[in-house]
Amino acid sequence: MNIEERDPRTAFRTVGDRQPHLRVRGNDRGAPGHDPQGWPLIRDCLTERGYRGMLGIESFTADNASIATAASVRRPPAQSQDGPAMAGLRFLREWQEGRS
Repeated sequence: MNIEERDPRTAFRTVGDRQPHLRVRGNDRGAPGHDPQGWPLIRDCLTERGYRGMLGIESFTADNASIATAASVRRPPAQSQDGPAMAGLRFLREWQEGRS
């Protein structure tokens, strides 16, 4: 969405209740919340729809260099999946409560 959509609110309204999950990550493929992504707008759109589906955090580690290469990650991958997952989870909890 960060790259493809000109108006995220319209995209969320268009997909409506057909959205089974939402993959969340920073615009640099890092942990969500540590980037300029429009997280308050995304939260507002999901709240408006009453979204209760899954939020999945995507991360890349040094354990799978081929995926990081294929995804064109231009920064060092995380040392473990736990780091980005825990940072993302902390952010998402605060984000859900409106503190981020």
